[in-house]
Amino acid sequence: APLPPTEDCAICLVPLSRAGNRIQSCCGNPICKACFLDNRESIKKQKNAGKKVAVTCPFCREPDPTDHDEEYAMIQARCLKNDHTAFRQMSEVYRNGELNTPKDELKALDCCIRAVELGSPAAC
Repeated sequence: APLPPTEDCAICLVPLSRAGNRIQSCCGNPICKACFLDNRESIKKQKNAGKKVAVTCPFCREPDPTDHDEEYAMIQARCLKNDHTAFRQMSEVYRNGELNTPKDELKALDCCIRAVELGSPAAC
């Protein structure tokens, strides 16, 4: 049987491993750990040099959410646009009770099913 398609890092285009990656709440792009850490290090260097710098997504440059409610709202906004990655993220949020939401297996399953319907190769 053929292997399922893999996602690539939105920045360096290296195939992503299963662990250590980050899906950005703002744009839904998968970012490898190395690119994410490089971005954080660049921001840290600029701040240490006295520059006023906002912490942003390494791909779309949207400011990072400042709290769980803002992150939840970003993911929810992408769900309203039928973004399969957002539904996959929301499934994890409900499954694990993250971002100040209670665990809800039924909502997690609903989001997972919606992600599959929208074409997510990695949902569920």
